[in-house]
Amino acid sequence: MTHGNDRAAYERALAGTSRLFAVWPGDRSSHLFVIDDLDEYAKAHGIRHDEERPLPRAAAGAAAAGLRT
Repeated sequence: MTHGNDRAAYERALAGTSRLFAVWPGDRSSHLFVIDDLDEYAKAHGIRHDEERPLPRAAAGAAAAGLRT
């Protein structure tokens, strides 16, 4: 199990060998969600480029430095 926006986890989910989940913590209980739109997940986390969405800070900084994320 990992946390964050791990590219390897995305690739495993894309291949069908793993699933992605998100947890929304609450005061007394938490809610677990399945991330089923992997294309939107990849765009939101800068794994795949999206013209309509700015890059996340880490990816934008790496891009400005000429690094691949």
